[in-house]
Amino acid sequence: MRRKQEGPIQNPAVAEVMAFLDSERFRNMSGVKMYSDRSVRRARMKIHLHSKIGRAYCESLWRAEPAALLNEENRDHPYHVALSVDRRSNLETLTKRTALISDTLVISNDAGEDESPVPRLARRKPGPMPVCRDHNSPEGEDRYVYAEVPHDEIGQWVLGAKPLISSGATWFLPKYYTSTYEGPAHEPEFLRTGAFYGTGEREPHEIHEFSSSGIVDFLVRNGRAVDVSGVNPVKSRMVRPVINMRIPVIEGTSLTNFSKITMDEFGSFSSFRDFLRERLLELDPALNAVDSEVELTRIGLNISDQVRDIDSRLRLVKKKRAVQAAGAAIGSLGAVLLAVYGPALQTVVASIGATGGAWGMLNAFAENSTRPLKDEKWYYVWALAQKAENFR
Repeated sequence: MRRKQEGPIQNPAVAEVMAFLDSERFRNMSGVKMYSDRSVRRARMKIHLHSKIGRAYCESLWRAEPAALLNEENRDHPYHVALSVDRRSNLETLTKRTALISDTLVISNDAGEDESPVPRLARRKPGPMPVCRDHNSPEGEDRYVYAEVPHDEIGQWVLGAKPLISSGATWFLPKYYTSTYEGPAHEPEFLRTGAFYGTGEREPHEIHEFSSSGIVDFLVRNGRAVDVSGVNPVKSRMVRPVINMRIPVIEGTSLTNFSKITMDEFGSFSSFRDFLRERLLELDPALNAVDSEVELTRIGLNISDQVRDIDSRLRLVKKKRAVQAAGAAIGSLGAVLLAVYGPALQTVVASIGATGGAWGMLNAFAENSTRPLKDEKWYYVWALAQKAENFR
């Protein structure tokens, strides 16, 4: 049974595929009720569950066959961003920064031709990890699915990014392989025979690699985004700078809080996203690395100033509401007297310009409501600042 998705949907097609996170099957595989905020909070503290969640994610995504989400039309869309990251990349930081300008973000750990996983196996570092039996195995043949991603790392990421994933705003695509070999890729027998990669003295097991290179827009290496040939130029003008952009509020907020606030304050977030897109597109593409960094720093400082400004305005509104709420209580007494003494008292009240009662209270609250501020683009960043560890 799948729970109904709550909150805004960024990409309906992706959200439909990612609905497996809220299924009972995923719960049975991972031991976590992903549809329960309380259960997710507890799982973050239980490190031993992270690997189970990561493996359940890799298996469920494989079974969902998300190939339809990776068509050429998506790649041409300026706000659909696909990143290929290396092992040195910070998945949490990339997610937060790139989500600020994208409608849909796909992150893959496809190393590419320049970084073969074979040397990592030789150095006894993690290789492809087993996921499940391939449900599409040819008749009479058993194939097994492997994902070249640390299950604990992807599990931790899924727990933090759950609101974004469920809305279709982001998802992770592991590098998959299928093989007739069954067993962990790091087992001595596996390494000795070279079974997985078809090397070694013994007869190799057949291997099929599923690469995301055809849909990737940028290769992220050492914190820098390198364009893949044919990427949309508008996309390039936004993604490359935002990956290197440090916004204190964003850096100091955990992925968990970032994801939740982004969905909870989606109206304000959408306005801020439009603002940031516009500012990044205004940057001169001919700027050298130093000048570009200066301009990005200016944008970051401007955002910080706006956060402090809206914080002051919110504090002022709350003070006014407190004072006028007290005044409304006095006004209510006046309304009772008016009902008892009639027109005579009404004439006196009007002559001194006094107002009160229920209408006075409603007018006071309407004139000094925080709702207009919550609709502004800066309210979203202010909400993040309340959770940021480095912004006070």
